[in-house]
Amino acid sequence: MIDYCAYCGEEATGEDHIIAISRGGLDVESNKIPCCIDCNRIKNDKPLVNFLNDNRDRIKDDLIEKNVKLKQFVTLCNVTDSYIVTQGNATDIDIDIEKEYSAFFEEVWKLYPNKKGKSKIPNSKKKELYKYKDQIKTCIERYISDKPQWQEWQNGSTFFNKGFEDYLDENYLNSRYEETPRYNLGSEKYL
Repeated sequence: MIDYCAYCGEEATGEDHIIAISRGGLDVESNKIPCCIDCNRIKNDKPLVNFLNDNRDRIKDDLIEKNVKLKQFVTLCNVTDSYIVTQGNATDIDIDIEKEYSAFFEEVWKLYPNKKGKSKIPNSKKKELYKYKDQIKTCIERYISDKPQWQEWQNGSTFFNKGFEDYLDENYLNSRYEETPRYNLGSEKYL
C-alpha cells in the first residue's frame, strides 16, 4: 500500500515528526505522519503552524482537515485563510506522550537497586530519560557491575537525574578506553 504525504498528497517517502525532536517532540507513533521528501526538507524543525502558513501554495487544506493527528494541532481560519494553533495545542497527544515516558520511567525505576528520591525526579527528566530508552537499562547494568562493594548505592534520584550519563555508550566506552593501560611494544613502559 502506498502512503501519501499528509501535507501535499504526493507519494510519501518517509515520516515527519509533527513536533520536531529538536523542539521536544518524541519519536513515537502519535507524533509521526507520512511525508514526502520535499515537505520534510522544507518543514525541517519548524513549528507546524509556521510550516503550513509559509507554504500555502504547496499544502492541501483538505488533507490537513481530514488528518486526525494534524487537526489536534492546527485548524484553518476561514476569515484569514491561514492556519492557527488549535486551542489546547494537541493535549490528547501530549497526554499520550507523557503516559508513554512515565510508563517507561516506572519500568526502569524497578530495575534500580536503591529506590530513594523518586519524587525528586521531574517530568522533564523522565522525558529526557525516554530519549535514551535504548540505553538506560544498559546504564543501570553497568552501574551495578562497576560499583565497588564498599561503596554505597547512589539514590535513585541521583542516578536518574545525572548519574546515568556516565554510563551512556559514548561516555562509558570512552572512559573504558582511557582507563585501559597501553604498552609500548618492545618495552615494559606504559604509553
